[in-house]
Amino acid sequence: MYMAEVRNFRPYIAGMVRFSLLIVDDDEALLEAIQDTIRLRLPHVAVSTSPSAHEALRLLSLQSYDVTLSDVRMPSMDGYRLLSEI
Repeated sequence: MYMAEVRNFRPYIAGMVRFSLLIVDDDEALLEAIQDTIRLRLPHVAVSTSPSAHEALRLLSLQSYDVTLSDVRMPSMDGYRLLSEI
């Protein structure tokens, strides 16, 4: 159901990226797999990745993202704390 909602997201200028997504996960293989899947199925989404919550906060200070998808269990700072920082 979520993917259907994403596909129906309409506010964009023709030919431009509809929205941006930041994926945060300390499992680099899973991070790459999620990124590849989203790029394949939803080519209109600009995907960025981060291997840690601290790196995600740095990226968020440089650019705003429409959606942040984060793992919950990560070393140093978990996904819940990341969410509270955002």
